[in-house]
Amino acid sequence: MDKKRIVNIIGKILMVLSIVFIAVKIYRYNLDFSVLFEKNILIAIALSAIACGFSTYFLSPFGFVRILGVVSPKKILARKIRYTYCKSNLYKYLPGNVMHYVGRNQIAVDEGIAHSEVITASVLEVITIVITSCILSLVLSYSYFIQWFETNGFSWKILVIAAVAVIIAAVLAVVFRKKAAEFISQHKSLLSKKMAGEILISAFVYTVNFLVTAFVSAYLIVIITGTDYSALPKLCGLSVMAWLIGFITPGAPGGIGIRESVMCMFLATNDTTSTSGILTAVLLYRIVCILGDVIAFLIGVVGEKAGGGNGQN
Repeated sequence: MDKKRIVNIIGKILMVLSIVFIAVKIYRYNLDFSVLFEKNILIAIALSAIACGFSTYFLSPFGFVRILGVVSPKKILARKIRYTYCKSNLYKYLPGNVMHYVGRNQIAVDEGIAHSEVITASVLEVITIVITSCILSLVLSYSYFIQWFETNGFSWKILVIAAVAVIIAAVLAVVFRKKAAEFISQHKSLLSKKMAGEILISAFVYTVNFLVTAFVSAYLIVIITGTDYSALPKLCGLSVMAWLIGFITPGAPGGIGIRESVMCMFLATNDTTSTSGILTAVLLYRIVCILGDVIAFLIGVVGEKAGGGNGQN
């Protein structure tokens, strides 16, 4: 049995396991689904899931596609990369929160490129996403963060976590400095003007993607809790920050539980917003995100069938 066929079989197994884990997670939310019988809520969820699906398919893989195009000398159809990207994206719901990155390596097998090129594109993508999300969350919710910390105090745990993260990063930089220098010298495209341009363009596209998904989150909170629409920018910023914390938390499949906890922590202190309403809204948003990931994968499937493996970007 050849390597490509083995990878395809493993991919199908991971897909089935991902769907099972997604179903289990939704079931364990114990959400009061009676809210779905309200017509405006049901329509909002359906439209939000579709918006997230298209955003996940066209915008989420953008940076990875462009960066890989610079890193790898072989030209690969963007459609093919998006399809594998969105399929692998469902693997993030498996325990460990890293399987979606592992799944992307099917691109290397299918297209005959080096696995290191796929990994490099993923690393640069993550760095771009983290920096972009930090800037966006601060721009949208800076004043709210200051007000919240003035009221509730700055937890020493956050300082410890930040300090540990900085120390680990510094140690890794020292330990692997020679290998990093050697790798960069072999891949001079990483420091090229073209790469810098692609990263800047990708950062802009990621900003748009974050705004789409964050608006969905904020809108659900507004219509379910009755919060004033003027709070939308602040809620968008909090949503981006909550996503980032869930994204970087090791072992949390798709950030499940982390995002919800962060949103509730920052919003539950607001006397005008009910805790139950917040919880309902953030859980519905999680379901919308899951449905969006599934829709993005289905768009990829349709694209692959229509393209017959040889369509245009």
